[in-house]
Amino acid sequence: MRPIVNGLEKEYAGRMRFDAHEWRNSRSRALVEQFGVTETPTFVILDDTGAARMIISGELTRDELRAHIDRVLNP
Repeated sequence: MRPIVNGLEKEYAGRMRFDAHEWRNSRSRALVEQFGVTETPTFVILDDTGAARMIISGELTRDELRAHIDRVLNP
């Protein structure tokens, strides 16, 4: 998934920030609990206020992930 995310990070530069978290560290554990993450990978798309607009779990293709991002950015 990392190559897909890296490519999308470049594509959406200036419109969306991407953060990757390793679930084992303490900051990420808090995020896991906050968003109810139960599997990896999980993508949480937040709005400008930090509210979760979409939570997607499981492997996705580049086009699938792009479609989810576009739905949030262009409601």
